[in-house]
Amino acid sequence: MKRLTLMMPAIAMIALGCAQLEGKWSLAKVDPTAARRDFEFESLTIQKDGTFYGESRGAADTRSISGDWTVKGGVLSLKDHDGNVYTYDSELSPDGGELTLSRHWERTRMQAVMEKRK
Repeated sequence: MKRLTLMMPAIAMIALGCAQLEGKWSLAKVDPTAARRDFEFESLTIQKDGTFYGESRGAADTRSISGDWTVKGGVLSLKDHDGNVYTYDSELSPDGGELTLSRHWERTRMQAVMEKRK
């Protein structure tokens, strides 16, 4: 019975994590900074119904991306309407105010930190 008691907070945190992903996020920083030009999202809106909307800024224009999202085992997958899939290891800060998205980029680990907008 003790094992079940220890697992309950983890189960609650998993459910809370999905709820905390929902909302509007703005890009705060990318490490390494050279990866900034290759990170897809300047802003990202993750909605409760399983859809997302994102914007990226190029040198001359702003591009909109939308589609469906899922999260499983800490991996956030965003599939746009053109069939492109963007997959990131995701981690929420303890207060839910920052979302770190990580993946491999040119033989190194790229991390993009997004801040939750209110």
